[in-house]
Formats: sequence, structure tokens, C-alpha cells
Amino acid sequence: MRASKVRGRFFYGEAPQHEEKEWTVHNWLVRLSYQGRKLTVPFYGAALVTHVTTAEVVGCILLDANSGTETFEDFCAVMGYDLDSRKAESVWRSCGKMADKLRRFLGADFSEALAGGEEWAEAHSYGTSDD
Repeated sequence: MRASKVRGRFFYGEAPQHEEKEWTVHNWLVRLSYQGRKLTVPFYGAALVTHVTTAEVVGCILLDANSGTETFEDFCAVMGYDLDSRKAESVWRSCGKMADKLRRFLGADFSEALAGGEEWAEAHSYGTSDD
């Protein structure tokens, strides 16, 4: 039996404008599919990033999701945010929303993926922005 892999379809220039407008970014809207489920996420790369893989996208959203499963206090301690920062709370809430979306997308594999992080993403992803 062949193991399931996350497949990515990349649409260059279709992600919403990134909030960090002072630096140039390349952007993709990435449509992920896994075991019949779908998830669409924006992905941003600095000016020199012109090629991206599904594994890189999945690895990034796993990191975000992992941050969203922490308490706000732990999140701030790890990320270096002030507990009184509204921006920190907004980022933490966004990470929590990503965790919820990823939990639905990966289903029973969510916990294993979260624990494995980028290694899980590398082993369970297929596709690049060049496909």
C-alpha cells in the first residue's frame, strides 16, 4: 500500500499582500490536498526565494500550528514577545486558527505530523512550485 502524501498546487502571485510591505516578497497561493481533504494557504518568500516545495509549505504551517497549541505565555516566552503585546496575541491566535485548520486537514495524522514537524513534512509531501 502506498503511503499518502500531501500534494501542493502553486499559484504564483495570487496570495494576499504580505503585511511586511517594506521588503520584497514572492508569494504563492498553495492548494494542498491530502486523503481527499483540501487546504489553501498563502506562502511568502523573500526576494531571493523563487522556488518552493510542498514540504517547505507544510513544514512552515506545522511550525505555526505548533505555536498555536502552546499557551499564550509559553508562545511569548519562546518567540520573545511581550505578554502585553496586541500583535503577539494576534499572531498567537492566527497560529491557533492554523492548528485547527491543519487538524481538520490532516485528520488522524495531525498529532504525528505536529510531533515530526519538518521531518514529517519532508517524508509526506510531494510537489514544487515548478511542477
